[in-house]
Amino acid sequence: MRDCGSCGMCCKVMPIDQPDISKPGNEWCKHWSKKTKCSIYSTRPKVCAGFYCAWITEEALPDELRPDKCGAILKYNENGKLIVVVSDRNVNAWREGILGAVLEEYEEGYSVYSGGIKLAEVYEKS
Repeated sequence: MRDCGSCGMCCKVMPIDQPDISKPGNEWCKHWSKKTKCSIYSTRPKVCAGFYCAWITEEALPDELRPDKCGAILKYNENGKLIVVVSDRNVNAWREGILGAVLEEYEEGYSVYSGGIKLAEVYEKS
């Protein structure tokens, strides 16, 4: 299984509305820094502990799709649908480079978000 390393994109792009952590998407969590990573990792809220980055869980994805390299997080929702969460620094990251190429071939459909706002819905290819 892969390691997040110094990525931390989930601690920036994902919106969190929990009593312990409340932050909009595209803002760094107050508990994250490149030096210390997540300072509350061992006691992080369930919303963080239950988050699974597809780049970590899907070893078939190329190294270039590490979120801080491609500008987007890939994750699956509770129904197994792919969700692409892009940084506000490049809302078109899902259309460009290797990520764009991978998504172009993805046949099952996906949704694209930035800052908690849906940017696109790409339907299944038939």
